[in-house]
Amino acid sequence: MAVSFGIASKPLPKDEFVRWVSNAEAAGFDLVCTGDSPALLRDQYVALTLLALNTSTCKIGSFITNPVSRHPTITAGASSTLNELSNGRFRIGISTGDSGLLNLGLKRSTLARLEEYVLTMQQLWRESEAPYRGGTARLVWTDQAVPIYLAAGGPKALELAGRIADGVYITLGLTPSAIDGALLHLEKGAKQSGRTLDDLDIWWHVRANIDDDYDTSVRGCLSALGGIAHHTFQAGVEGKFLPKEFQAPIAELARRYDSRTHTFISDDGGLNPNEQLVVDLGLQDFLSHNFAMVGTPSDWISRAGELEKLGVNQLAFAAVVPDLNAFIHQVGQDVIPHLG
Repeated sequence: MAVSFGIASKPLPKDEFVRWVSNAEAAGFDLVCTGDSPALLRDQYVALTLLALNTSTCKIGSFITNPVSRHPTITAGASSTLNELSNGRFRIGISTGDSGLLNLGLKRSTLARLEEYVLTMQQLWRESEAPYRGGTARLVWTDQAVPIYLAAGGPKALELAGRIADGVYITLGLTPSAIDGALLHLEKGAKQSGRTLDDLDIWWHVRANIDDDYDTSVRGCLSALGGIAHHTFQAGVEGKFLPKEFQAPIAELARRYDSRTHTFISDDGGLNPNEQLVVDLGLQDFLSHNFAMVGTPSDWISRAGELEKLGVNQLAFAAVVPDLNAFIHQVGQDVIPHLG
């Protein structure tokens, strides 16, 4: 069995952050990332600098920024700098935006703006300048291009990723129909630029928790499950391979989701509003099975085997878990050695 894992977590205080990224690399995670949500989290690029300087072999990246809160020259320049610091291990992850924009009072980007942003960054690296939103953007100090990965959760976004990106984080879930459908849309986009799926680095973006007790692992993952459902379905459920019986409750979750507590985990034994929402709408079993890796180490190993047969061999976890280092240790000790 050959399945690879990536992990992303929030920028923590310096010593805690350095500890977890070092532990993740040592545990065997192939990709280690941190997120971008300025109103909720410490600065992404400061954290990414620590990540670059405190790892040496794993790929590293942004998981995930957006095309609205920073000019493309700034993102391209920061990415090139981080690629230098990490000896070519950096990749920039971009999507239309979620809590990183909503908590700034801004709207999510359109796919058209996302495409413009990505193409501008790529042209800046090639030619040192590019037209951008009525002006001319410049980046004259580097031509060091960085792989761009799009997070994609709908047919049009997947086709865009296939057409212009170097890699993709697929957020459509892990039902067989979602896996097949996502790959078909990704392939369609790739063909438009004369490429195949083999030209793309494909990761499946899911949530995760592990415990010796299955139910405890699911409870610790509720906040993460609400977050990925909101991100994937806030623009609608149409065309996203969602079983009919879950379309109404998922749409209700997306409508009622509280972005102010995005990825927060209750530490008082109760449930925060988003965690409670997942439970009240009866979504915890569906989401935990199809949008996460949960359960015991043996559950993980069994599920990884099932997914590999369906064409999924790279899983990137947004690790919103009660104890990050315990999670890393258990996955590294009890799961990764069994995955080939």
